Amino acid sequence: MKDVKLLLLFGLLFFSVITVLNIVKYVRTRKGFAKTLAGLVMVFLTAVIYFEIYALLMPALIAFFLMSVYAIVDIFTGKTLPEEIAEELERIERKPKWHDILTWKPLLILRDKFGNTVATITYSAFMSALGVVGFFALATVFELPVSMATIGALAMTMFVIYGLSIYKALKRLEMKG
Repeated sequence: MKDVKLLLLFGLLFFSVITVLNIVKYVRTRKGFAKTLAGLVMVFLTAVIYFEIYALLMPALIAFFLMSVYAIVDIFTGKTLPEEIAEELERIERKPKWHDILTWKPLLILRDKFGNTVATITYSAFMSALGVVGFFALATVFELPVSMATIGALAMTMFVIYGLSIYKALKRLEMKG
C-alpha cells in the first residue's frame, strides 16, 4: 500500500506541474483548452484518491469520463491535436540524427518515403508499443494484477487515437504544402 501511495503522490505532483504549464500556455496562446481541462481533472481525481475522500470519488470519475469523451470527440473532429501536430511538423527540418527517434522527424521521413498511410500505421504501432511497455513495466514494479485483455485494449485504443490524430495531421500538412 505504501508503494501505491508513493505512486499517487508522484502522479499528483506530476499532473499538478503539467497542469500549471498548460494553464500558462493556454492563457498566452488561447490554444490547448482540452489539455488544460484534462490536467485539472487528473489533478482532482488523483487528489481524491490520494487523500481518500471517497465522497468525491464518483464526481471525480464522472468528470474524468466526461473529459475523456470530450477529448475523443475533439480528436475525431480534428480540431486540436491534429492541428498542433501539423504545426510542429511544418517547423521540422528533415536532417535526421540518432537522437531523433522519439520526435516527429521519423514520421516525416516515413511519409516522404512510403506515404501517409504507412507512416501513420508504423508510427502509431511504435508509440502504442512504447505505451504498453511502459504500462506493463509500471504494473510489474508495483505488482498490479494486469490481464492480457487490459494490455490489448490499451494497445488498440492508443493505436487508434494516435493513428487518427497523426493521419489527420499529415493530411493537413499535405494540403498546406
